[in-house]
Amino acid sequence: MNISVAKTKEMLLGRINKEPLPNIFVGSNVIERVSSFRLLGIHIDNNLKWTSHIAYIYSKASSRLYFMKLLKRSGACNDDMLHFFKTVIRSLLEYACPVWHNSLTNEQSDQIESIQKRALKIICGSSIIDYEQLLVLYNLPSLSEHREILCKRFFEKSVLSSTSCLHYLLPSCRDTNIIDKLRHANVYATPTARTDRFRKSFIMYALDNY
Repeated sequence: MNISVAKTKEMLLGRINKEPLPNIFVGSNVIERVSSFRLLGIHIDNNLKWTSHIAYIYSKASSRLYFMKLLKRSGACNDDMLHFFKTVIRSLLEYACPVWHNSLTNEQSDQIESIQKRALKIICGSSIIDYEQLLVLYNLPSLSEHREILCKRFFEKSVLSSTSCLHYLLPSCRDTNIIDKLRHANVYATPTARTDRFRKSFIMYALDNY
């Protein structure tokens, strides 16, 4: 395989006890070592947290709110503005959410939620109505609730299905004799999670909650 040095990056994950680690070379060219990298639209940090990704989608979504203000000034109806928000802004905030939703901090989740709050205030044209009232008024779930729906749908469609290419990620099924004796037994044997990061990973979370 021919490797493009300009498009190839090196990222060190986990605790590195040996310093400094030698660089990787392709021929006479050194591969750049980075702490954050964008892969298929997802910003991955070397600490496996989502600080860079959330900052990126928050900034990009905030800039798109400006166009909602322009629509409001031009006299667009609320339904059209709501459609614009769902297709242009909310879709950005939910892209590939099964990858990162379960690992968000409360602060990061609130940061994303603030985009929808601002969008609804623009549509409503008032800063008095409470956010919960706006959700009811426009028949919308919170962004956190909607991400949960999308994650569950993805798990059921793209992981549980035996024909899915991700089905192999599931652990082995439990003995049916054990399942029949328990009131709320999981079909799959949930692996032991020794770290909080693993416990919050998508498959682990899905097995416990979906």
